[in-house]
Amino acid sequence: MGPDFIPIRLTLAELCVAALMQAADDLNAARDHAAFLEALANNYCLWQALTEAGEKNRQVVLSPRDCEFVLRRSSCVGHSLSDADVETLCAINRRISRDIARNIDIPRVRARAELAHQEAHGDGFMTWLLGEAHRKIWMETHAPPNCEIGFSQRGSPRSASV
Repeated sequence: MGPDFIPIRLTLAELCVAALMQAADDLNAARDHAAFLEALANNYCLWQALTEAGEKNRQVVLSPRDCEFVLRRSSCVGHSLSDADVETLCAINRRISRDIARNIDIPRVRARAELAHQEAHGDGFMTWLLGEAHRKIWMETHAPPNCEIGFSQRGSPRSASV
């Protein structure tokens, strides 16, 4: 049996911060068509999840204008997408990440997210982030009202079982 350790648990806000920053980095770093389309698809999936979270959770507040622009431009699979659009997508991701983070140290959150991903031995980092964000959003939106699973309005865990 391996050494005992306490697994890293990230709040929904922390997952969103890390995923938004990673999505922006992936869009910027894409050097070929396949990598760019994958980054665009991941950004679209992330924003679908964020939109759902924003409708049901006060931790994630998004403007309808940002949502519409990001979802519309991320869904165009590279057709009619200018460099300026890509730069705007990245800028919106980073701005929303900072807004959600408020007093959270973004580099530290990203480092913790990478460690949690390594512990999970999961798929690629962005795929893992998307999966974890979807899982947390689902838990918060589908848990019974009196259930202790989920997060308080400040984003701190209500229960150690999360």
